[in-house]
Amino acid sequence: MKNGVCSKIKQIRQEKKFSQDYMGLRLQLSQSQYAKIENVHNELSVVRLVQLSEIFNINPTQLFEEIVYELYLTGSFQSEPFQKVIEVNNRK
Repeated sequence: MKNGVCSKIKQIRQEKKFSQDYMGLRLQLSQSQYAKIENVHNELSVVRLVQLSEIFNINPTQLFEEIVYELYLTGSFQSEPFQKVIEVNNRK
């Protein structure tokens, strides 16, 4: 799933014609540090995802929509980790 989010980040950056240098500058990172985000070498925090969505001027959920839909289509929500999340949410 992480790879899908990183791919989506790269896709949106390219669509907006933002360079990695520009993204690094906005995030107070070097270009190489930013590239590690797109190449799945760095962990992404919620704060970083929100920062990226603000730079892209999108809702943070847009970074996950395609991935969640793909998981739904393939039945991956039946896997153990997702079932635990569903169980916890159903208890509330």
